[in-house]
Amino acid sequence: IAMVNDKAYFLAAVSHDLRTPLTRMPLRLEPMPDDEHRQRLRQNITQMDDMIGQVLDYLRAGEQQNLQQVDLDRLVTRQCADLSTAREPLPVHGQGGSLRVDALLLQRCLQNLLVNALRYGKEVSVTLEPATTGVYIHVDDRGPGIAPGLLATVTDPFVRGEGSRNQASGGYGLGLSIAQRIAASHGGELLLCNRDGGGLRASVLLPR
Repeated sequence: IAMVNDKAYFLAAVSHDLRTPLTRMPLRLEPMPDDEHRQRLRQNITQMDDMIGQVLDYLRAGEQQNLQQVDLDRLVTRQCADLSTAREPLPVHGQGGSLRVDALLLQRCLQNLLVNALRYGKEVSVTLEPATTGVYIHVDDRGPGIAPGLLATVTDPFVRGEGSRNQASGGYGLGLSIAQRIAASHGGELLLCNRDGGGLRASVLLPR
């Protein structure tokens, strides 16, 4: 455990320190001609900053900071409303009631699952399902799903479900890993399964 903590501390320190030179780089670009080369460099800087943000988010995701009684139905409905469009209205079904959770972390968990579903699938919806042990939050989509052989490892850090998506999505493939760490920090878990008829169901189980 000490070795894991040391690695996490090192990764956090390096990621944090990398942001210092990154903040200087846009200033260095200002004297350059506003051409395609400058635009590409700006895009590279933005991409690197996003990657660093993902790493720091992953490390913070395992830490509960502010547990409070939260209305899950309101939290989920608000999150879906923020991300919905005319093309993807993100309907919410069922009711989950209230639970003692870290609202900000849970919002981030749900956001990552929704963004992942919207990126790779369509007809995205959310279902709240009470269970004997807690509450399930299901995020369903119709898309390619995940290869059965990868379901067990796709939530590992720096792993993606399909290599051909790497260049399009960018980043380190930490979205599902962050969601899993947030669920685990609440004593719950993230469950992934392919749906009959195509698509993926990502379920967060939050214990009561």
